[in-house]
Amino acid sequence: MFAVEAVGRHLSFTAAAEELGISQPAVSKAVRATEDALGFPLFEREHRGLGLTPKGKAFVGEARALLQQMSDVVQELAGQKEAPVVRACFSSSFVALWMLPRVSDFSGLNPDVALHLEESDSDMVDLDARGVDFSARLGDGKWDDVQSWFLLPERVGAVASPDYVARHPGLADLSVLTQADLIHVDEPKRVRIGWQDWFRALRTKPSIAKVGLTVSDYHSAVDAAVIGQGVALGWEHLVRGKIDQGQLVWIGTHMIETGNGIYLVEPASRQQSEHLSRFRDWLMGQFPDIGVVPEPGS
Repeated sequence: MFAVEAVGRHLSFTAAAEELGISQPAVSKAVRATEDALGFPLFEREHRGLGLTPKGKAFVGEARALLQQMSDVVQELAGQKEAPVVRACFSSSFVALWMLPRVSDFSGLNPDVALHLEESDSDMVDLDARGVDFSARLGDGKWDDVQSWFLLPERVGAVASPDYVARHPGLADLSVLTQADLIHVDEPKRVRIGWQDWFRALRTKPSIAKVGLTVSDYHSAVDAAVIGQGVALGWEHLVRGKIDQGQLVWIGTHMIETGNGIYLVEPASRQQSEHLSRFRDWLMGQFPDIGVVPEPGS
């Protein structure tokens, strides 16, 4: 069961073997023996690697819950109850730009809870398979596999460093902005609006003059804007910290709402735990100030 749960979480025999401290063939043998005993496969080979079958997903979820219960009992009997853990998985930009500046606040309020943060390159994280308690999704909040809590609407403006704005006057004029050094983001597993969509939403013909810089992670786009490489699209909740620190400024007051919402999600089958409720309530309480129209940056 330990082997099956580890493979289900990592979707890798090699990674599971490294975690458990045994050989990869031993892990494979344990999984095969379990599948033979059950009479159905738990895993299947996919074009991008290993995946869980529907029955495998259900089995791994139950195995994880049973192993956690066993661990709790052993710790209680031994008188060595460990701190409860919150496992959360977000995009690298949300972790770096939003979570990390606030970790000390959560820890100060919850010194008895350990926080484990993971990064994902996709919004549609399979929380049960990955063994995490929380993630975030963009959409309408209607998903069958998770419970969801609305955090804020998706609002996007344009941001640049104060130095870049000083060197390129008039950027608040959208026709001028189309000629600027626009930083593009092309994330393989995450769909977000781009500059063309943003200009169209503002009823401006997107006649972008320069090819500009393209990066594969939004966090890199923010970093590039901070050091003066150009103008990036600014998701309001992610760039607010950089703006408050004076590293970025809004370009004009142009802000669009896409119609999507950003939601905190957790597995639909998850039993409620007091420490998980505390994390959810804390995170949701961080968003009341979002939604303010930005002050002009130029």
